[in-house]
Amino acid sequence: MNISNGKPIPIYILTIIAALTIMVSSCKPKQTVINGQVFIATQGGESIRLGAVEILLVDKNKVTNYLQKIKVQIDEKIKSGAGIALQAYQQTVRTTQLEVDVAKQNLSDKKQGEEEAQNKFDEAREKYDQIMASAPFLTNVVFVRIKKDLNLRTQQIPYLQQSIKIYEEGVAQNSHAAPPEYVAYLRNPGGYWKAPDDTARLGALQEFQVYLAKAELDLSNDEKQFQADNEALEKIISNFDNVQSSKLNEAQSALDTANLSLNEAQSMLASKESNLQQITSQGPNYKHTASNADYLSDFSVPIISKVNSDADGNFSILCPGSGRFSIFASAQRQTISNSGKYYWLVDAPDKNKNERIFLNNNNLIGIDPDGYFKP
Repeated sequence: MNISNGKPIPIYILTIIAALTIMVSSCKPKQTVINGQVFIATQGGESIRLGAVEILLVDKNKVTNYLQKIKVQIDEKIKSGAGIALQAYQQTVRTTQLEVDVAKQNLSDKKQGEEEAQNKFDEAREKYDQIMASAPFLTNVVFVRIKKDLNLRTQQIPYLQQSIKIYEEGVAQNSHAAPPEYVAYLRNPGGYWKAPDDTARLGALQEFQVYLAKAELDLSNDEKQFQADNEALEKIISNFDNVQSSKLNEAQSALDTANLSLNEAQSMLASKESNLQQITSQGPNYKHTASNADYLSDFSVPIISKVNSDADGNFSILCPGSGRFSIFASAQRQTISNSGKYYWLVDAPDKNKNERIFLNNNNLIGIDPDGYFKP
């Protein structure tokens, strides 16, 4: 008999307590074991079993509440990020549009500059043609003197050439034995006279030789001076042409520079307009959807039980006898060429069916077979 406060507890009360204890024990659901395996199938058809993966058993209602809370936070983050991205996008558009406007104004200025340069060149060209056509150098004192001297030599040279020919003939004739007749051009031009003896012939020969030498010297000097006069005239014309051409060349150079600047301005405007078109066609550069990692990288729901998969990816986890539960797991696989991050969030299997659960490609969070992320 038990005693409480110095008084014995009645037998019937002990009997009732024992009965209630038996009833509670018999009504409490028994825990069950969920068996499963974690593996990933590659594109080549190979099945990769994932060991040391932490398997969590959590209350589904708490998972749902957690995801709703996270969704609100993510939506706010997306909204804030979208707003920031929109502001940045609008600022970029304004800046780029300003660059286009500046490029347009620059192009307008370059067009005006090119037109002015073209007008100046046309004026220089017209003035050059007029001046060269009027040839004002023809009135230059030096030019007139040289031109006059050149004209005289132009007439004198043929005369000297003819005289030399005659002197050469006289020398040739008087160089032979005394002929019956001798040409005495200087004494009797156009006629003949008879040399009385060899003395007269020798005298004529000497006279022809003297005049021949003088005529040859005069011809040589005149030809040299003729060449010098021609070169002097060409130099005067060339110097005059260079002075006038320099003005025309300066106008041409300015026009070429203006055309080059105009082409550069056109290219710059085309580039800025293309850049603006590309920016406006793409719109704000912001990701408007949340990834699996956004929801599950910091998954924090009260854990009912947890276990790690073995080397073959197998696991066994205890599940309470009543309630709705979810299984959560995440794994990462690293290869030489790439890496993969995997998430699973699925309903725990029906305890009455004693099913084996497989965490694989078919129920990844991206597939969401149990609708955790469906609206």
